[in-house]
Amino acid sequence: MQRRGERGVCFAAASGGGQLAMRRVIDRASGALPERTPEDAEWMPRAGGSVYDHDPAEEFPDLPALEDWLERAWTALVASRAVSGSIDGATLWVEVAETVETWVTDRSLKASRSRVRAWALIQPSPQRGKALPRPAFVAKRRWQGLPESGWGEILGDRIASTAPAEPAPARPTKLLFNPETSAKLVTALVRTVHSRERGLGSRVGPGWKLVDDPNDPDALFGCSFDDAVFRTRRRTLADGRQLVGLLEGQGNYRRPSFRDPPAPHPTHIVVEADRAEPPAGGMLVSESQIHPLGADWIIEVRGALLHEGRPVAPLRHGYLRIRPEDLVERCLAAVGGPRSSHRGVRTAALLFDDLPLG
Repeated sequence: MQRRGERGVCFAAASGGGQLAMRRVIDRASGALPERTPEDAEWMPRAGGSVYDHDPAEEFPDLPALEDWLERAWTALVASRAVSGSIDGATLWVEVAETVETWVTDRSLKASRSRVRAWALIQPSPQRGKALPRPAFVAKRRWQGLPESGWGEILGDRIASTAPAEPAPARPTKLLFNPETSAKLVTALVRTVHSRERGLGSRVGPGWKLVDDPNDPDALFGCSFDDAVFRTRRRTLADGRQLVGLLEGQGNYRRPSFRDPPAPHPTHIVVEADRAEPPAGGMLVSESQIHPLGADWIIEVRGALLHEGRPVAPLRHGYLRIRPEDLVERCLAAVGGPRSSHRGVRTAALLFDDLPLG
């Protein structure tokens, strides 16, 4: 809602439905002060009409079908030998849900979106004396095709060894982030580097070749319009030479939670870098934690030493201090096939050159 003579938007949202809930939302929006100053001069330019983007109708699985999927996924995980030792006692979970969202504006514009998504999680049981392992998520737009092999692929990329861990090399080292940690890193870098106008035209490495594609059929969070009802489009963010696109303006407004007013966020990031062979040496990163500290990041990494392109020995935690802009400039290539993540990112393992571990 935009009131005459005021710059900004009055926003309110609710879950559920019914006239009482709708009346409360309208009252809150009508009485609120503008929550933000939009980047676009007209944040909601359409007047009147209706906009729809509904997924095709799909028959929801019943309880036996869900249990059958869990059984097949468990069997595939055991057969993959992706987890060393016993995996008895693990927690398994799967759900299929449809979300339906409705927008109403003071300019008589109405919009509706429906999405069917399937999610599955495995939480491995902790080993004695060790921390609780990270869960593994797989997700798919629509129930059909939820990959039964997904857990094995994710857990198989994690370094699980009973051998004593060696110290991480305290020198500039090639780092190969596996697909799981690459998706996490891409999410953080896109939200940081591709949100600053002063970064346009800056150099990036040949492996930093990205698009945001909200209309990809597999996009978990994609749609033909954003959460401010602007039309979306495929947008190139980096071309392997320089940073050419930002996450801003029309087509990029999203709400991380239904309660949040729309703000610029990525939708479906696809890394399109050329494929390369694994490096002969360096470090395979299978676990990471990102700690932003002002202009620099501290990235805690853990994984295995690489020898002739294969992990040979587990490594203890290493620490990397670097500016996000320098990190994308050192992105060399993608390694192996791409994989879709529950984070809304599709990427292969990403290789970075000479990162200063300490």
